[in-house]
Amino acid sequence: MSDFSAFTSNYDKSDPLKPCYFKIEVLERYFSNPQYQIYYTDYRGGITTREDVDIEYEHIQDFGLAYSKTDANKRVVVMFAEDLTNLPPKAQSYWYSYLLDNQDEYCPNEGFVKNLIYGEWVENISIFEALLMEEEYINKMCNAIGLPPMFNEDYSDSSSHLDRRPDGYRIILLPTRKNYYNFVSTLEKVTTSNINIKTFMTSASLVNAIVRVNNEGSVSLLGMWLESNVKSTEDIQEIIVAPLKKLVKIRQIPAHKIYDNAYDESIWGEQNILMNEVYTAFRDIRLLLATHPLASTVKVPRVLFDGEHIRSY
Repeated sequence: MSDFSAFTSNYDKSDPLKPCYFKIEVLERYFSNPQYQIYYTDYRGGITTREDVDIEYEHIQDFGLAYSKTDANKRVVVMFAEDLTNLPPKAQSYWYSYLLDNQDEYCPNEGFVKNLIYGEWVENISIFEALLMEEEYINKMCNAIGLPPMFNEDYSDSSSHLDRRPDGYRIILLPTRKNYYNFVSTLEKVTTSNINIKTFMTSASLVNAIVRVNNEGSVSLLGMWLESNVKSTEDIQEIIVAPLKKLVKIRQIPAHKIYDNAYDESIWGEQNILMNEVYTAFRDIRLLLATHPLASTVKVPRVLFDGEHIRSY
C-alpha cells in the first residue's frame, strides 16, 4: 500500500466525503496538458483523460477551491477521499506529493460544500460569469434601442454552455507572472477588444452617433459616446474609461518588456482587484444604458440587479 493509500484508507469507507487538501500547484499538470479534459466552473471542476490519447486513464469526478482558515487569500485544492482512492497508484503518489500538512487548517469553498456535500443549489455566481452576463444584457439593451450589439462575441453561459468561455478566463491557479499576463490577455480579448465600434457610429432613438476622427481606440470611443448621450452624475472617464484603459495598458507589458516569471501569491489579489474594476465598469455601462426608455423592455436577472450574490472566489 502506498503512503497515499495509507493516508486515505481510514476515510474511504467510514467517510467517503472526507475532504483532503493539496497545494494549488497540483492542478497545473492537468490544466497545462491538452491530453486531459477539464470541466471547471470557478469553484469546482472535474478531470478526465481524453479517450484519444495513450496515457494512463485518470478520472477525478470533483475537485474544488479551498482556503486557509488563517489567510482567506491563500487558495488550495480540495478533493474527496473516495475520488482519490479511485486514482491509479502513480496518480495517487503524484497527489500525495502535494498533500498539505495540518489538514485541519483549511476549509472548502462554500459553494463546493453546499453543492456536493449537502446537495443544495448554489445561488451565488462568480464575477467571471457576471461579467459575461453584463455583456449579454448590454447587447440586448442595444438591440432594444435599435443599435448594433456593443460586443461582437457573446461568451455568456446562457448563450450556449461553459465551453463558450475562452481558455484562461478563470481564476489563476498557479500564481506566476506568466499566468497573470495570460489571464490579462484573455480578459482584454473578452472585453475591450470585443467592443463593436459600429455601435457608437449608429444613430437611433434618442442616441447620437459619434465620428471617429483620430483613429481612437474602442475604449476612448466608448467614453466619448457615453458622454455625448448619457446624463450622469458620475465621472464616466473615472468609473468606466480609466479601469478599461488600465486593462489595455497591463495587456501591453509582456509584448514590450522582458519580465521575471516569479511565483507570487499576491498575484491572486491583483487578479481580484482587476476583475472587480473591469466588472464594475461594465456594470456601470449597463446601468447607464438602462436609463434609455426603450431599454426598459429588457429584464435584467436579479443576480445582476442586486449584485448581492456575485462572488470573487
